[in-house]
Amino acid sequence: KWVYVGGTVDTTNHLVRAEVSEFSVFTVMPYLIALPPQAFAVYPNPYVESKYGPNGTIKRQRRDPITDQKVEGITFAGLPVTGKYDIRIFTITGDLVYEKLSNPASSDGYFDWDTKNMAKEKAGTGVYFYYLKGVKFEQKGKLAIVR
Repeated sequence: KWVYVGGTVDTTNHLVRAEVSEFSVFTVMPYLIALPPQAFAVYPNPYVESKYGPNGTIKRQRRDPITDQKVEGITFAGLPVTGKYDIRIFTITGDLVYEKLSNPASSDGYFDWDTKNMAKEKAGTGVYFYYLKGVKFEQKGKLAIVR
């Protein structure tokens, strides 16, 4: 069983430091992006759909910490971890592309959009506006998709 212990990274001296309460075996492992409280991020932006090709390009993926499944698309990070929120994505002309109302907050503060519209078709190349609203939470901005 692995347990997250936190720590700091000293890139100048190439050191990783962590306080532990017992002697054991430890390893450095990637973890979820640590965001300061109330920090909000949308990534990758722009989302560039890449295929497995002759140069070995790999699609951007992260693993959902609860289901451990690979997630592709655009990630909204720093969302409320309690309550519910609405998410809407529009084209630049104001047409609604995607909507999820009363989305329950996730325990990790992430929402992954698979870049598909409500008819489960891939949203086309372009610039989109997102709007997220919850209790004491509101974010809006632009994102881009390149197919």
